Amino acid sequence: MTVGRIQRRGKKNILHNNQAFVAFLLLSAHLSVYGQHTFTDARDGSEYEIVEIADYHWFKENIRYKTPTSWCSENPNSEACQYGNYYYPTDLVNICPEGWRVPTWLEYRAAIKEIERYYGLSDSVKYVTNQQNLYKDLLLDSEWIVNLSLMDDSTFLDMAATGWVEGNKWKPSEYTTVWIIHDVSNTPQPHVHIQPNEIIMHSHGHHVLDKPKNMRRFAVRCICDADQDGRNGK
Repeated sequence: MTVGRIQRRGKKNILHNNQAFVAFLLLSAHLSVYGQHTFTDARDGSEYEIVEIADYHWFKENIRYKTPTSWCSENPNSEACQYGNYYYPTDLVNICPEGWRVPTWLEYRAAIKEIERYYGLSDSVKYVTNQQNLYKDLLLDSEWIVNLSLMDDSTFLDMAATGWVEGNKWKPSEYTTVWIIHDVSNTPQPHVHIQPNEIIMHSHGHHVLDKPKNMRRFAVRCICDADQDGRNGK
């Protein structure tokens, strides 16, 4: 069975003969474990679908809130805006609604682990962690996750191929990139490339600390702890 680009191995015939009935059972089981709700951002009235994954509530869509320097504030008719908005790192502190925040890599990783378990992919997903001299004299952690994607999976995060903004141009792509928060100061903002068959987390100076024409703006997801009331819009 294929959901988006994530495959459940060894279960290709799970809907054979009884597709409608089994699909109903799967959907019911999914909703009981991964409850989906909506959240309305009081700042602009935008409504977002959210899903609970690994003790967190996640936006199932890229945030659309407009800041003075966000792409869709400057270019409201851009085709890119159908996927959400695109931001510089300076927007990340206050971009999410009250009670919500930009995820860390550990929080993305916890969601990835949960998705891996849900689809029975533990034997095929590979994690590779490196330290690379990516910026000045600092060794920065980077991580590759192979044989898993978060793209087009309607059960969980439903990432779309949004591309990114570079300077004053939208760059369509077959994958998406999202910002994350980290605790290391004075380094370029880390981000996550979500590709059709792998996920890459890293940081680098080019396109992040660069000339305006080269600087990139990426999408953002928001999360809150599942035991908080952020999902109710309070």
